[in-house]
Amino acid sequence: MVASKQELYVGAFPWLAPGDRCVATTSVEMCRGFITLPFSTSSVICDECKDPLPLVAQWTDTNRTTWAKYELPRGETQIARSRVYYSDPRVAGQASSEIPLCSGISRSKLDEDLEIEDELSPQYEHFARLRDHIDNHTEFINDLYDQVKPNRYYWEGNHGGHAIRSVFRTSLRWLKSDDRDHARLALIVKLAREISRTLQQVCEAPRVVLRRSREFQKIAKIQEIDPACLRWLARQPGRDVYERAGSRQQLLGIVRKEDTDTLENRVVKDLLHRARVECANYISIYRDYQNQERVRLVQKFRRQIIHWEKTSEIAAAKRLTGPVQPNYVLLHENKYRKLWDAYQLLLSQQKQKDDIWKWRDRTFSESCEVGLLSLLAKYTRRSTFCRSDIAIRMESLNGRYISAETEIGSGVVKDAHSNTELTFVRGGITALKCQYIPVDLLSLAADFYILNSGSTNNRVIPVWCLSEVEEKKLSDAIEILEFKLSASRARASTFPLILVFHNSQAERYFWGQRGLIASLEFPMPKSMRKLEAFIFSILGIA
Repeated sequence: MVASKQELYVGAFPWLAPGDRCVATTSVEMCRGFITLPFSTSSVICDECKDPLPLVAQWTDTNRTTWAKYELPRGETQIARSRVYYSDPRVAGQASSEIPLCSGISRSKLDEDLEIEDELSPQYEHFARLRDHIDNHTEFINDLYDQVKPNRYYWEGNHGGHAIRSVFRTSLRWLKSDDRDHARLALIVKLAREISRTLQQVCEAPRVVLRRSREFQKIAKIQEIDPACLRWLARQPGRDVYERAGSRQQLLGIVRKEDTDTLENRVVKDLLHRARVECANYISIYRDYQNQERVRLVQKFRRQIIHWEKTSEIAAAKRLTGPVQPNYVLLHENKYRKLWDAYQLLLSQQKQKDDIWKWRDRTFSESCEVGLLSLLAKYTRRSTFCRSDIAIRMESLNGRYISAETEIGSGVVKDAHSNTELTFVRGGITALKCQYIPVDLLSLAADFYILNSGSTNNRVIPVWCLSEVEEKKLSDAIEILEFKLSASRARASTFPLILVFHNSQAERYFWGQRGLIASLEFPMPKSMRKLEAFIFSILGIA
């Protein structure tokens, strides 16, 4: 394996490329991390995640050099680094480089900190809002995946591990996602209903085992000894047992004691901890619905868990370390088997959250994508746009549930003067295959594009999504973006849009009032509507 340090460029924003002062050497310099290679390769692997890094842009410069840009996950510490591995087609063997990642925090630590903190710092407040938004998007996708509602106009079904849903159905459900008259039926609500009584029974009378230990006892109370006790006795001074027992008349003997430190009780202890944190997470999301039956149920469940953690003998069990191989009790004893199944569900959910949280920039981008699709669907209901199929995975891949194979058809918007053909193009590989995307924009790695492709006055809106950003870093990066757009041959038809999460201070126009930085807040459907005037005025839709 060859270590490479010269031909791999780490960028702090999507539109940066080699030559743009883009080489980042520390985590604090990065907002949304990317690496760029001066050649195309089959895959790039990062130690931080299990799947190959997603390819977000590929282009050829004036020197006929092919460049490929890949997105990086976020780290879990303030100073995060990782090693990436890639094959160079020009030489044999695999190359590797250690690079910085965007600073961050692990989802597990965030949940635990938010559960115990009363007053949050501004950074943690942002993390809390972003966490709620990511969880809300995940619930929206899971509901869409689980519920099949075909009709005579739009076919729906599941095929090949994907849920096929129409843009029309997806947009309708998304627009109702902020209609929060009631708290959703999340996993923790089901667990509060199903395992509360079982948990109480186990915590009040946990399974114990008799353990042997050597302790000093009065001579008359000794019932059992072992060779070690005899060896100890033989080393003591004295002519008989009573002299060897000393002034206290105590000898070393075997004592059998009940002990709750068993594997099954360790699992229950960890289950209590994870369920308590998940309860706090659910209550935080639905803090405005304290009178709802589900929220009150979860609040009661959390109070019970806190009581059991303080009073139950299970608290004496040690903490789990590493993966658990279930024993006979966990698999076959009725009470513990029920708790083991609940524990597995919580672990699976936590793993899903951890994987998504590393790619929260891409998940935020996907939620913005669905939001803009819903915005456009209002004007294109009788076209191939709304009848297009969205392929949804059961589990996220690099922070996204919507498959890269999804392509959206065009839609025609009719007004009093003309017909406008709208096209929504997803970024990455999809943008490379689209003939309407100007070649000069491909290197800027937009998350998706909105354009009117059927008129003589073509307009294209490249959209970038940033979940975490600092004003100073964004201002410096915008200067580079403006320079790139001004040098583009498509500058007359390009109107950039940057979406940031919950950062109203960053909102402004740029590039001569032709570009917009807009802040979106949770819940998103309400704040997404303010983009309607900007987008449709550019596309020429009255």
